[in-house]
Amino acid sequence: MATAGSVNTFTTTLLNFPANVSHLFRSRWTVLHSETGASSYFLSTSRLRLLHSKSTVAALENEFSSCKFTDSSQVTCGGCQSAHAAATAVLCAERGLRSHLLLRGEQPEFLTGYNLMSTIYGNVTYVPRSIYANREKVLKSQADLVAGNSGSVLWFDDILSTSLGKQPRSYGRRVIVINEGAGDAIALLGLIRLVKYLSQDHLLGKHRVIKFVVDAGTGTTAIGLSLGALCLGLPWEVTAVMLADRIDGYKRQEKRLISEFRKHFGAPLDLDKDEVNGGIVNWVERLRQRKFGNVLDGEVEACRQIAQKTGILVDPIYTLAAWEMATFLSQKGAKANGDLVVLLHTGGTLGLFGLAQRYKSYFNDLKNFVP
Repeated sequence: MATAGSVNTFTTTLLNFPANVSHLFRSRWTVLHSETGASSYFLSTSRLRLLHSKSTVAALENEFSSCKFTDSSQVTCGGCQSAHAAATAVLCAERGLRSHLLLRGEQPEFLTGYNLMSTIYGNVTYVPRSIYANREKVLKSQADLVAGNSGSVLWFDDILSTSLGKQPRSYGRRVIVINEGAGDAIALLGLIRLVKYLSQDHLLGKHRVIKFVVDAGTGTTAIGLSLGALCLGLPWEVTAVMLADRIDGYKRQEKRLISEFRKHFGAPLDLDKDEVNGGIVNWVERLRQRKFGNVLDGEVEACRQIAQKTGILVDPIYTLAAWEMATFLSQKGAKANGDLVVLLHTGGTLGLFGLAQRYKSYFNDLKNFVP
């Protein structure tokens, strides 16, 4: 584990980055409040699901404000109800930038939820699932199409290298590719900043053993939280409920992001490489397993009961999985050991509107429910 001296050096290094990068670490975008929910400490971060894309676009903000980025477009991808895609579209539109969003699957009969926001703010193209499976190829093809003969395509890694002082190559009109779920190393900075904020004495503090529980789509949130705790020397553990991939895929994502983070930002010199290489996230299966995107019988009603009893809104795709795991860990006895179980709510509320179209019978049953 990193020592206090190395943590201070590492934090100082981050804060000494160019302003367009260092402000990611210093800023506070997420408003937090606590609820004493069923059997675990609940931490609501209603905009956290947008944190990755907010960090991504904010990292580009100063670059785009200069003349060399005034004529630029962004290409990213996600599911039909992708919060990442919607957030990217909104934030790009606010800055006068064009976004091109590749959404998996078919256009729904009615535009709603995040899909509606993506359509209003960005330029949406629906991609058949079989083709979308090769995300990198799909992103590259769309970026080349948008760039045309006179433009050029940059992956986010190129922008980050330029931001950190490396000389940029000569480009004309630029098309910038952002990975699905903003799965880039710079997104980890926003999560390290969140960890640093939460470790303040009037919030979670720095000394108590804490077991975070979070749902995992791309896994970036879990990896960033774990890396933040490790770099800042906190006795925190992160359990991530795997939703969209198998454990091998999440471990590859973890290794890739940490490798990119080391390349761009470094790390405390005495950060245990064996500890990192062995994995810093506790990846677990969902208690009721299923193919990603499917909703099982009774889960919509479970979300309703949680909302009515606690005032906390969860959705059956993402946050219900984390809620169930946090409850399980609490009942298993984590609190008996003095550990604090913290459920980190990642948002997803607008996705419920899309689910109501796909699973009409489950939502119609709510009208007939008699407590």
